[in-house]
Amino acid sequence: MKSRKIFHIPLFPFFIGVYPALFYLGENISEVEIVDSSRVFVVVLISICLLFLILRMLIRDWDRAAMLCSIIASLFFSYGHIYTLLKPVSVFGVTLGRHRYLMALFLILLVLGTRWVLIRKDFSKLTSRLNLLSLLICLLPVVQILSFTIITRSSNIQSIEPDQTLLPTGIETYPDIYYIIPDAYTRDDTLMEVYSYDNTPFLEALEDRGFYVARCSQSNYAWTRLSLGSSLNLDYIQVVLPSQESVYLDHLVKDNLVVGIFESMDYKIISFDTAFPPTLWYHADYLFSYKRDNSWEHFISHGLREYEALFFRTTAGLVLLDVESLLQGKVQELVYESPKRDRYVRVEYNLDKLDTVPLMASPKFVFAHINIPHEPYIFSKTGKFIPNQADDIVGYRQQIEYMNSRILDLVDVILAQSSVPPIIVIQGDHGGVETVNDYRRTNILNAYYFPNGGVDALYPSITPVNTFRLIFDTFFGTDYGLLPDVSYYSHWRDFFDFEIVPNTRQGCNP
Repeated sequence: MKSRKIFHIPLFPFFIGVYPALFYLGENISEVEIVDSSRVFVVVLISICLLFLILRMLIRDWDRAAMLCSIIASLFFSYGHIYTLLKPVSVFGVTLGRHRYLMALFLILLVLGTRWVLIRKDFSKLTSRLNLLSLLICLLPVVQILSFTIITRSSNIQSIEPDQTLLPTGIETYPDIYYIIPDAYTRDDTLMEVYSYDNTPFLEALEDRGFYVARCSQSNYAWTRLSLGSSLNLDYIQVVLPSQESVYLDHLVKDNLVVGIFESMDYKIISFDTAFPPTLWYHADYLFSYKRDNSWEHFISHGLREYEALFFRTTAGLVLLDVESLLQGKVQELVYESPKRDRYVRVEYNLDKLDTVPLMASPKFVFAHINIPHEPYIFSKTGKFIPNQADDIVGYRQQIEYMNSRILDLVDVILAQSSVPPIIVIQGDHGGVETVNDYRRTNILNAYYFPNGGVDALYPSITPVNTFRLIFDTFFGTDYGLLPDVSYYSHWRDFFDFEIVPNTRQGCNP
């Protein structure tokens, strides 16, 4: 047997097979860590390899096996995309996006493709061309992924420089500072209006512990990246990111001014892995991560995680969801329940670890972005796992109740175990998904524990942009001053198309 030039070896099935995974990662790179896609690539490559070898055994020709393998892979990985595209399309009252029609079409294409592969005489020239073409196609999403990674690690940010002298006023030792962000925790009036839930007992419990609850508070922005990018850099997004390029928002949250100031004072930075890239601070001195602490178990665990389940639904595996009754519900559990359980375990891990932080060495800045009460609604009010919450309003209420209980327990632990009175901020980044299309999206919980009379500097309508300005001025001798408290609403389609939000709560306007 004559040796073949390397470029005539049929490598294109692997490029064609891996391209959908690369493309999907590139499209979602701002929402997922690259490592979270690792299992997808492993499964895809192993599957392509096995299919290629099986077809080679059946056809007894490498080129023909490679071609047929590529056809099968293309049909399998494109199925979900085409199904989604055709689902809203109707012709003469017939919905085209139905599995019965699409599967028939794909089977016909597979038969025709197989026939073409078997009757074609020579594949040598086509093999080399497909190797080159498929490689070039794969490079497109690779460039997209690398470009995003490089850009988000660079800086295009105009922010306040930490050039002020920070001297503790009235405090002998630097206090621990806790910045706790329960994601999508809305204000009590919106809780009553939208969710029919009275949050008064919780707010009063905080006040009994010495907290100041800013009853008129709004977030400065309607989205996490914007809200945290502003509060952690002591100014509005329009100032710290004048280019208004969303690709820089992750960098704005990760490498922020507040952390830089605390690091300059030898604070230890403590954070938590939320699987949300902007708040995944690998540079922290202590990063609590369920995925890292259980890396091997996490990798080999059965069931799909959120990213994997979304990718699965872009493939022909989507068909299995329609016949799940024949499979005793296992596919539904795999695709819908497993990602929720993975999220549940991660949130519980973070909450449990947060309870241990007060005993860690001081001084420390603790940044805890917690993924509830944000949807999906998977916690009961007692913390039990609920994979299928039928009512979103009830689901949000239950997650509020559970988060309230965990917050109060945490506050009691912090206050009991802190040798120096701490500073604690419990602040929503925006409201719940049920208010995503109206101004109430910016109504948030905003509560402060300031020791040594610092609470006197607070006021009902304070917004997150002034949180650390007030902390630094009150406790560390700076002179940043306060900015006007302005709240901006924008839609997810255009983060930077801002509208000023009025504060509609009675008694909140001057």
